[in-house]
Amino acid sequence: DVPVALTDAIVVGQADSVSVDEDDLADGSDADKEPTTVTGTLTIDAGDDGLGSVAFTDSGLMPTLTSGGVPVTVTPSTDGQTITGTANGVPVFTMELTNGGTGYSFTLQGTLDQPVGAGENEVDLPFTVEVTDGDGSTASTTFHISVVDDVPVAVDDSAGPVEEGQSVSGNVVDANDTVGADGASVT
Repeated sequence: DVPVALTDAIVVGQADSVSVDEDDLADGSDADKEPTTVTGTLTIDAGDDGLGSVAFTDSGLMPTLTSGGVPVTVTPSTDGQTITGTANGVPVFTMELTNGGTGYSFTLQGTLDQPVGAGENEVDLPFTVEVTDGDGSTASTTFHISVVDDVPVAVDDSAGPVEEGQSVSGNVVDANDTVGADGASVT
């Protein structure tokens, strides 16, 4: 007789945390657009019981989000394979499990509000997946997507020399300025 070791433990490796930039959205400030979809791999070993399922689960870690001042509703699909974030029904992001749950794809479709005046900062979006093996044992992991803020770029404007008694009018946010994906206003 040869002893056989059976492994009933599920091992879920930590997925790489990645980022996506708002400045790469269609109305973003980056002239050299990079993809607004990022992908990654989940390392899963379901042991001898085999892989049963992989699904997103609500970990309670997702922060309160807004887009243009409108609350973002984060909704998982009934099968747990997709999470969508919408503001007044307008898509802001979509997270999907791919490759039978061993991969993911995140697509940024709109902007997320960031802390005021903090420059090009990031909003961290945590996503938790639960892995179930063939006999019902479970394990979970959380990975993160960082959404990097787009910031406006202002360029000095000049109306030229002004003589005493003359007035100057114009728009200080004009074609030489970049308002960014969040829009910009003068206050």
